[in-house]
Amino acid sequence: VGLAGVTGAVGATGPAGPVGATGVTGATGIAGLAYRGAYGSGVNYGLNDAVTFGGSSYISLVAGNVGSTPGLSPGVWGVLAAQGGVGPAGATGAAGAVGPAGSTGAAGVAGVQGVAGAPGVVWRGVWSGGTSYGVGDGVSFGGTSYLATASAAGLQPDLYPAAWGILAARGGAGSTGPAGVAATVTVGTVTTGLAGTQAAVTNTGTAGAAMLNFMIPQGTAGTNGSGGGGGASASTFLSMYHAVSFATSFYSVNSPTASASEGAAVLTWVPAACTATSLTVFSQQSNAVTVTLRTGVPGGMADTPLACVAASGGSCTVTGSVAVAAGSFVSLSVAGASGTPAGVWTAVGCN
Repeated sequence: VGLAGVTGAVGATGPAGPVGATGVTGATGIAGLAYRGAYGSGVNYGLNDAVTFGGSSYISLVAGNVGSTPGLSPGVWGVLAAQGGVGPAGATGAAGAVGPAGSTGAAGVAGVQGVAGAPGVVWRGVWSGGTSYGVGDGVSFGGTSYLATASAAGLQPDLYPAAWGILAARGGAGSTGPAGVAATVTVGTVTTGLAGTQAAVTNTGTAGAAMLNFMIPQGTAGTNGSGGGGGASASTFLSMYHAVSFATSFYSVNSPTASASEGAAVLTWVPAACTATSLTVFSQQSNAVTVTLRTGVPGGMADTPLACVAASGGSCTVTGSVAVAAGSFVSLSVAGASGTPAGVWTAVGCN
């Protein structure tokens, strides 16, 4: 036998054979469930229909299952998976981005207007006989404050209770303090200033031993006379000392007379007309005091613009042009004094 020859190439695939006969049908499998979503009370569920309700899932055990709530009807619904217990709280998530601002809401209904409050007191300062006061105006007079209960002009508060009610009465005098050392006042130099300058008083001593230097300005030169009767002159109320306290509010221009009310004793008569041009004050009061020149007629005196504030141990000067009619009167008012009397010097120029 000779050697085996080389294997030949694979031949081509032959044609497909005929289809065999169909096999026997297998047995029917168990029917699976049909998921119907969340339970609806009006849905007609069939056998093996599955739903979710209250966190659990159920399967219908019967056909034609309508209106039977799962969990309450175990005869027609079987539990597939009961709701689990609450798990532990998860970690707090990151804060979300701030959302856009919402649109402005409609304005609310306006509330009912409240009842008007009672009118307050209108404070008018120190009472003046030349000022007209209305109901509700408050003033101070003689250390007591008053409220106008009726229109009042020229009605002194302490004399007309029908027009003025007391707001706060002046307190009683305090206990007497220890006797102080008597002050001394010495007139130092008296000089003449140039025409048009201001009168001045300076204390070169101390509060307890004052030495006052006066400077009185010259009057302006008058026109040449034509002979005959005497010419016009400048009249000046020279320096006057007053023992000032809050117990008295009114003072004479040319005498030490003082009073709590502006009676005739503190009024200075001006028989010939003049023009008040200056008011100079030096004070030893412990408080700063306000001194005001007043003019008018008895029962109708009024403040003028000549008023200045003198600090304790200091002086002040104010100038102006206040017409004082012939036959009228002048006086001084002092406000802000303490309860302890102390010296206040005044000088009024009336040309």
